[in-house]
Amino acid sequence: MNNRDMPLSRSSEHEVQGTAIVEDLLNSLPEWRSVQDIVRLSIKALTDLAKFQNSSIKELEYSQSDFAMKSEVVSALAMKANLADLSRAISETRCSLDNKVNYEEIRSFLDDRVTRNDLLHLLQGKVSVEEFRTAIEFKVDVKEMQNEFRSLRNSFEELKMQVSTSLQQCITAREFGALQRIVEGKAEIAEMNAALNEKATKTSVANAMHKKANKADVEEMLSEKANVSLVNGLSSAIESKVGVASFNMLAAEVDKKADTAHVERLLSIELGKKSDQTDLESLYSAVNSLKKEFEIKLQQQSILLGNYINDLKSETEMQKLALTNAMEKKAEFRDVEKLSEMILKKSDTEELNYLVLSTKNEISNLVQGHQSAIKQDMKRLENAVLEQLGFLDGKMRTFEGDQDSIKDLLKTTNERHRVELEELAKSMDKAKTEDARALRYDIDKIQRELDDNKRVKYEESKSRQSIQEIKAIREELDFKYDQLENKLKDMSISTKEILMRNEREVEIITGNIKARTEDLQYVQNCIEDFKSSSIKKNDWEMQALKLHEEIEKLGKEILLKASIKDICTLLDIKANIDDVNHALEDLHGELDTKISVDELADKLKEQSCINDALCSENCVARWLWKSGELKTGCIPWEIQTINTCPENFIWEKDKTSILSLSPGLYFVMFGVFSRKKAVVQLLVNGEIVISEGNMGGKILGKHSSGNVVGCTCAEFLSLPTRARISVTYSGESCEGFLGLKKL
Repeated sequence: MNNRDMPLSRSSEHEVQGTAIVEDLLNSLPEWRSVQDIVRLSIKALTDLAKFQNSSIKELEYSQSDFAMKSEVVSALAMKANLADLSRAISETRCSLDNKVNYEEIRSFLDDRVTRNDLLHLLQGKVSVEEFRTAIEFKVDVKEMQNEFRSLRNSFEELKMQVSTSLQQCITAREFGALQRIVEGKAEIAEMNAALNEKATKTSVANAMHKKANKADVEEMLSEKANVSLVNGLSSAIESKVGVASFNMLAAEVDKKADTAHVERLLSIELGKKSDQTDLESLYSAVNSLKKEFEIKLQQQSILLGNYINDLKSETEMQKLALTNAMEKKAEFRDVEKLSEMILKKSDTEELNYLVLSTKNEISNLVQGHQSAIKQDMKRLENAVLEQLGFLDGKMRTFEGDQDSIKDLLKTTNERHRVELEELAKSMDKAKTEDARALRYDIDKIQRELDDNKRVKYEESKSRQSIQEIKAIREELDFKYDQLENKLKDMSISTKEILMRNEREVEIITGNIKARTEDLQYVQNCIEDFKSSSIKKNDWEMQALKLHEEIEKLGKEILLKASIKDICTLLDIKANIDDVNHALEDLHGELDTKISVDELADKLKEQSCINDALCSENCVARWLWKSGELKTGCIPWEIQTINTCPENFIWEKDKTSILSLSPGLYFVMFGVFSRKKAVVQLLVNGEIVISEGNMGGKILGKHSSGNVVGCTCAEFLSLPTRARISVTYSGESCEGFLGLKKL
């Protein structure tokens, strides 16, 4: 400022001194009397002109005081960007703008976001961090829940083992069927008494004897029969055999009483039924010895009785034959009476009666003993079944208690998961608000930093970096949000699936328990029916098989169900609250360094204004000719080095013309680099506008490195609409360029 003021002060001093001298000269009239008036007037006019010029110069100096010095202008221009830097910055800005999000996408993105009022309204109903922590403190620990599940599983396994052991101790269907078959094969007491009542008594024998032929009938029959000699022979044979009394009684039993075949059949049936006792004896080890003795005795008595019956049969047949033969020989009545007296003398009736009674008593005793043994076994079986039923009832009650506890535990687990999901959603909403607040703070910070920067180049580079960072941050933020949302969705879906699966398992277990309870009740009813009446073989087998199948089905279903260990492993795999909090903290840390959407939109708007202003000044295109070959005397433009406005400058490879669509003022640059002087012409729509004469004479020097200096030209042209620009060349093979810039 002082340097600028120095010439102004000096000129004012000189002006004051010159004015004083001229006034002194004019005022000293005696000295000017001899001078002509015209000269005096001329000097006065000259003085006035000097005064006017002096005032003009002062005004000019005053106006020049606000302008910068040449050195300052040079230093300021040195700090500014040149044309190459500006072109490079404009090209980079254009590339970055091509990759930016347009206004519509930003507007749609902003429309998808929640407003501040809605966010505040939603946050008012959310839970705070302190309430969330207090709620977590009151939650059930995972280890405690695992221990409870483990204890429940152990109790269920013990119940299963006890049921299986109790079922193994029960009598099997095969054993019960064999026992039932043996019991059904034996005769009851009523049947045995009825069979014995059907036997002939002494009175019935006497009555039957009275119905036989009398003495007159015998005499009439014997009158025509065998003689005495045959009767004597017969009597001698009879005396050597059985007694007369025994013969009479056997004959009466065979002929007049019940049939011997019927008696034999009844005895054989009864004895055959009793012989099946061996099957029952094999099932009860406690009465094996008695059963064996009974079997031996029964076999011996059966053999003796069979032999005795066979002997009686043979003797009776022989006596019949002898009697018929004697009757045929017509024995006398006296001989018959004598023979009857001899038979009566040899009566063995008492021995036969004693043998029959003793056999009958032994059989009845054996039957009663077996019946008592069967009754005792049935009582023991009934007691065992009742004990098992009591044990199963106790287990069912414990299992129902375990079922209630499982339901309560599942209910609490469902409530806890639901509350955790709600709290997680609340924490996510709160995290979004905090992230938005932090992002807005970062954007404000970036805005302040951008406002503090004064240089245009630094602002452009900083804005480009900020935009790139904002874009990368936005992509990363979107990816993080999507990833977190997917994770939360997966967590909610997996939690819902686990809860639904647990509910289904509880329902299935409840249904199975109800079914088992019904089955046990049915078994208990069957046992009560068994106590009141005789058990049928088919019903018992069906119930036993049904119970066995149901138990096996229950065991298979239990094995197919997910165990507590599997559920715990699945829960361990899922993300817990610490993982979610850690992910939210990472997200908060990343969001703290981000910029808000509103500030980003403002910055993009400002940058778009700057870019529009820069783009209007940088509509530039340049093409190269490298091959040295011509097409009909014109240069084919092979390479396009830059074209900031391809919609205005239409270029096709190896074509000789460039089409400029928009009319207006253009700055054209073209040239060739050859060793000799060449003729170059610029054509617009086929008409020459610049030729070698227009360029002026140049002296082209030679350089050791080659063609350093070329024949170039730079001019301003006013081009019409759809102007086709081409360059002709006449000379040796070389290289060239063509550049256009719209002003």
